[in-house]
Amino acid sequence: MNEKVGIIFLTTLTQYGLEGYKYQAINYIIKPMKYVRLKAEMDSWLKKHRKDDSPAMVISNDTGRYKVFLKSLRFVETFNRNLLLHTEQENIICYKSMKEMEQELQGRDFIRCHTSYIVNLFYVKGVNKLEIELITGEIIPISQPKRKLFMEKLAEYWGDFI
Repeated sequence: MNEKVGIIFLTTLTQYGLEGYKYQAINYIIKPMKYVRLKAEMDSWLKKHRKDDSPAMVISNDTGRYKVFLKSLRFVETFNRNLLLHTEQENIICYKSMKEMEQELQGRDFIRCHTSYIVNLFYVKGVNKLEIELITGEIIPISQPKRKLFMEKLAEYWGDFI
């Protein structure tokens, strides 16, 4: 019924081996079975069927190419006419414009809160006047013109969790 589920039959009854095809079983193991065999079968199936559904983007700069998972990207800021991506693991320089980055992150729980900042709503702990506090303790400024839209998007995002 569900293609994401793999079935491995474990049995002592060899006469039912062909019955597994009716259920689209991935394998049929006769008992007594060794743990190593079962683990190998499961690892093989997972390797073929597991996909990384985490959205990511590839960033290129002078030092190389980086796969940045959006769930680990806390915020983006302008830095020496470039962008600096602040991830959970490291900070990465990016040569895109803020407008290009904003378009790439549009509709993915990121919002531009200032001319120089785009923030991931997942990391927002709170807002105090014209400052955003992230769960990491970092403070990000909000510009007055962008505050209303930011607060609407944050309320919408938080509303999904309440």
